[in-house]
Amino acid sequence: HQVEQVGGFQDLVIGGQGQQLVLPAYDQVLKASHLFNLMDARGAIAVAERQSYIGRIRELCKACATAYVEQERKTA
Repeated sequence: HQVEQVGGFQDLVIGGQGQQLVLPAYDQVLKASHLFNLMDARGAIAVAERQSYIGRIRELCKACATAYVEQERKTA
């Protein structure tokens, strides 16, 4: 499934070489969420997979929010 690309977005949040790309990561999470919704509406995702994808996207969104707050604290 194309939604499996979500795992790759995690690299943007965690960041390579200590650099966090929060806004690009959030943009990718939104794209992943949209892609998931399209596939879910078409019935292309099994019921068992659905919960897994929702959880992964939720965790990535949470990681983006946490990283953003942290980044704002450092610049303030």
